[in-house]
Amino acid sequence: MIARQIGAGWRIFKAADTDAKGNALYVHVVTTPLADADYRPSVVLARLVRDLPADLLLKYRDAFAGPTTRLSLTLLSDFALTPMVKPKP
Repeated sequence: MIARQIGAGWRIFKAADTDAKGNALYVHVVTTPLADADYRPSVVLARLVRDLPADLLLKYRDAFAGPTTRLSLTLLSDFALTPMVKPKP
């Protein structure tokens, strides 16, 4: 159940461009995070694939060109929402 809740607000985007070394870039966006949930992809993957061969996580780890980083973003605009008119003073 927790995996479904985590996945409900989790989106993964692949950038059209690559980094300076030609590596693919992926951005994970969690729109509705759960308190105290661990969103590291390796942790979620480990929870979901317990019955798969042990070397799978090693292959996953080795697929990264560099360490993952956390990028904090501030929402500037959500075009899916209707703009609110500011009341006049």
